[in-house]
Amino acid sequence: MQCRSFEFTTRDNSGAIEVQTSTSVIAAIDPLSDPAWRLAWSTVLTVVGIAAGLIFARTRIKPDHQSTWTRAMIGAVVVFGWMLVAYAIWPDAFIQFADANLLWTRDQFFWGNATDGGFPFAVTKQAVRDVVVVIMYTIVGVANCACFIMWQKRKPVEVVEPGDDEAPVVKTSRFGRPVRKATAS
Repeated sequence: MQCRSFEFTTRDNSGAIEVQTSTSVIAAIDPLSDPAWRLAWSTVLTVVGIAAGLIFARTRIKPDHQSTWTRAMIGAVVVFGWMLVAYAIWPDAFIQFADANLLWTRDQFFWGNATDGGFPFAVTKQAVRDVVVVIMYTIVGVANCACFIMWQKRKPVEVVEPGDDEAPVVKTSRFGRPVRKATAS
């Protein structure tokens, strides 16, 4: 919240100067500086990125699809942006949220206590925060690998033309591309 004060000077009929002070409280939520909003937006962007990656990786390629340099670079920039949000901004937003809003510090215990003699070790809330971040990294890493594997294994749509039983056999190289006949020039 921000507080602003304004001073107004007025003159009455006798010529005396009167100063009036007005204080207004602006209750604006800044989504970039508030840790809760940063966590919410980064979570939404991460989940949308994972969903989009899984959807695009499941689509099949058209047989006449040509992958151009421009498409590849646009795809690389989009994947880099998603990885920046998922691996850097989302965990940092949770750490900032846990520190600022939840007050998970070293002096607060989640399990056990330093003075409690019954439990052999103590788990602080800061340690729980770090474990949650590791789980976030694990979720994103598994989703990232799954999307990449699905993308590499996608196959083109097979076009079957009716009555074309004796289609010519096209030899392919070990990379899956059709082999061209060498022409002598």
